[in-house]
Amino acid sequence: MFRFFNLRVYQLAKQLQRKTIFLSREWPGEFGYLRHQLRRAVLSIVLNIAEGSGKPTKKDFARYIGNSLGSLHETVACFDTAREECPLADSSVYEELVSEAEELQKQLGAFYKKLLFNPERN
Repeated sequence: MFRFFNLRVYQLAKQLQRKTIFLSREWPGEFGYLRHQLRRAVLSIVLNIAEGSGKPTKKDFARYIGNSLGSLHETVACFDTAREECPLADSSVYEELVSEAEELQKQLGAFYKKLLFNPERN
């Protein structure tokens, strides 16, 4: 079994990804550039967690968690841009997604610190 399946941060990232895909599917074609960038960014969160979990050291894994955090910031910036530019981006949905992103950020940040500073096996 793959280790990342059991990680809470992986499950939260997948949940955010599903909601993001659902949100952006109805955006008009003129917002395709934003839809594609958003989907790549949120997928990158998930994939970096999975890839990092297969690395041999906690330090290596932490680097991938750091990459996930960067992609999470990119995702939230896309949400913010969509809220301002896209007529179908509902403000209440935006607030919900940002709230979920904040929770994921806390979880990823705590996991990052655990990987770097906890002497026990990750």
